[in-house]
Amino acid sequence: MKQYRAFRDALEPERGKPRALSDRCTETRLVLEILDIIDELNSISGLLQTQKDTLILAQSRFEYNSLLNRRIRVVVDKDLDGYLDQVKRMKEAADTTRQSVRQIAPQYKSAHI
Repeated sequence: MKQYRAFRDALEPERGKPRALSDRCTETRLVLEILDIIDELNSISGLLQTQKDTLILAQSRFEYNSLLNRRIRVVVDKDLDGYLDQVKRMKEAADTTRQSVRQIAPQYKSAHI
């Protein structure tokens, strides 16, 4: 998170002019960090979706236990769907940052950035 803030601060205008990102090592490190964040968010999203699918399957197996069935439904509807929405928003924010990097750093324009 500290690196993201440093990158964001480097983009802040200074007296009407954008600040220059002069340190290529820092630029490269920040780009790699953004890509790592996106990868981690994709992993978290996949894990949450697997948990949701598993709980939905369990719910169908426990039809005879209405209390357990209701609790599973609450976890799926409230908790897991909420977490999936949060991860989706974080992925969108990370992708927006990645697109900003592509605009300000043409040397990084490639298929994997």
